[in-house]
Amino acid sequence: GWKYQGGWVFGKYHGQGTMISPYGDKYAGEWKKGIKNGRGTYIFSDGGSYVGEWSNDQMHGHGTRTWNQGDTYVGELMNNKIHGQGTYTWANDVEFEGRQIKSGDRYVGQFLDNRPKGEGIFYHVLQHSLIFQHVQSVSSQLLQFV
Repeated sequence: GWKYQGGWVFGKYHGQGTMISPYGDKYAGEWKKGIKNGRGTYIFSDGGSYVGEWSNDQMHGHGTRTWNQGDTYVGELMNNKIHGQGTYTWANDVEFEGRQIKSGDRYVGQFLDNRPKGEGIFYHVLQHSLIFQHVQSVSSQLLQFV
């Protein structure tokens, strides 16, 4: 079952505490009246993680999200979605719509609902040096992450 160690108030998690789900997920951080609220670290059962701000049980504010395959996002999130200014970095070589993305490539710019939206810069790693492309609008198909 669920395990919790930490502060309580009126029968609810409150203050600093650590919760472990029966599925292997783990949250350590601030709680307010039974919900994740404030700063905290969430380790997903698949090996991914999130370190940052929480509001009303959701990733919300500034944080770092790392996926189990190694990709990372550092920036703003809203209601569990990448939203606002941030940087997404790929850990592995992948192909999207005929475009080769190499390990270490990154996109720095605006995001809306888990998709790049608006202005940004796409940095390509090429033989130990960076080249960049200024992008006015990025295809929503470029980044496929959840």
